[in-house]
Amino acid sequence: MGRGLHSRDRTIVGLSTHLRVRRTTKDIAWETDVWCADNPTHLIHFNGERFLGPYN
Repeated sequence: MGRGLHSRDRTIVGLSTHLRVRRTTKDIAWETDVWCADNPTHLIHFNGERFLGPYN
């Protein structure tokens, strides 16, 4: 898998392609952000509540 950056409250994983993200989705933990080198202006968030708010 890619290399991860860890800070106090988030993990960011960098992968080379979106295809690699699709192949490793089941291994990516919730509360992780994923950055792809082939789409550098987009960040994928595996933590919907953080941006969408609490579910009813």
